[in-house]
Amino acid sequence: MCTKQVGTYGFTDMNGRAKSSPLGSQTLGGYTKKMVVHEKFAIKIPDGYPLEMAGPVMCAGVTMYDPLKRQGATAGTRVGIIGLGGLGLTGIKIAKLMGCTVTAISRTGSEKARAGLSAGAVASLCSKDAAEMAAAAGSLDLILIRSPSRTTTARMSRSYRTAASKSSSGSRTRLSRASSGSSRARSSRG
Repeated sequence: MCTKQVGTYGFTDMNGRAKSSPLGSQTLGGYTKKMVVHEKFAIKIPDGYPLEMAGPVMCAGVTMYDPLKRQGATAGTRVGIIGLGGLGLTGIKIAKLMGCTVTAISRTGSEKARAGLSAGAVASLCSKDAAEMAAAAGSLDLILIRSPSRTTTARMSRSYRTAASKSSSGSRTRLSRASSGSSRARSSRG
């Protein structure tokens, strides 16, 4: 173990490596005004970029961009996004900027659908509407899952796959769970 290691939040800086002031005070993590890190772990924010926008881009932006990129989303890819909170709406915006055709998918009705459409989705689906899900079966190339509830996610995914298996399209839909802790992707038959 590194003897000079200092945690980024709530640790005592005994050797000056975390540059806490005064020496011996606790580190402040993301609340600090300055932080010293190795350059391979830092991203330079361009001059003139609004700082209030940097945090959301670095957090939600990367969380949603990474699985889109890893799954090969490009112009024309038909992407569905499950979960229309802040991350899901960010994902819609990013997918649209990548040239994808985006469908917003939620378990609730019109309020979330309107939010998804205003973020750039071209269509919306209510996962509780079996007829709507059946009509959409096989229409998506990739579904990005950003629902906070694994139960809801599983139900929505099952609903879409069941509807797709009953259609004659025989298409495959990739499912990818976007998570702030990991961006591992799962593939499944649609």
